[in-house]
Amino acid sequence: MIKEVILYSTSSRGRLVNPLEKLIFVLTAVISSNYFNAPLPFAINFTVFLFLHLYFKTPFNKVMKLLCEIAGFYFASSLVFLADKNIKGFLIANAKGVVNSSALTFLIFTTPVDDFLYLMSRTIFLKEIADLAKTMECFILLLEDELSLMILSAKARGGFDGFLNGIRSCAKIAALLLIDVLKRWKSIDEAISSRCFSGKIPYSKREFNRSGKRIILICLFAILEVILAVKF
Repeated sequence: MIKEVILYSTSSRGRLVNPLEKLIFVLTAVISSNYFNAPLPFAINFTVFLFLHLYFKTPFNKVMKLLCEIAGFYFASSLVFLADKNIKGFLIANAKGVVNSSALTFLIFTTPVDDFLYLMSRTIFLKEIADLAKTMECFILLLEDELSLMILSAKARGGFDGFLNGIRSCAKIAALLLIDVLKRWKSIDEAISSRCFSGKIPYSKREFNRSGKRIILICLFAILEVILAVKF
């Protein structure tokens, strides 16, 4: 899934848009949604991001899969409201989950992580953090490959036939993955040391489109969010 997200974001129509503009826009929606208590603001935000998904032609199937996973986390967290018979709180929490999921998936599928790392690398104080994040990204991709192989192997042996078998298989996979992490990290560290790696990662220069009109629209959107948060 991580590789697919990277590929789609790299080839997205919205990649050339300045990542900071998209980040500010998404953060504005996510933060302001915490202050909404009525259906109208959630509907407006969801419509805005639905339009952006359609405009930038993000992959529908992948977006829906990731959106459901993020929204599912909100749903599981909001079950406590049902226990207290707070139906309104339950609905608001799930509405926030849908809006925030649509906003985050828009950012994920239109902005590669490397674009953010490049911007961070241009700042002296954030350069080391960017290098560390890039190294961890490569490490996570290796772990994803290992996890996929383990899951396929478990399925081939009928490890997920039945609820109890599925739990046992998940526990075994988690334990084996942890052991593999420790072993692989040691081998990677030895490989890096043998190549005399200095600890600094070079980043290729990237050009982004900067638009005064987009900045004005983002400011207007932020003002609209404040108005909706105050009135609703």
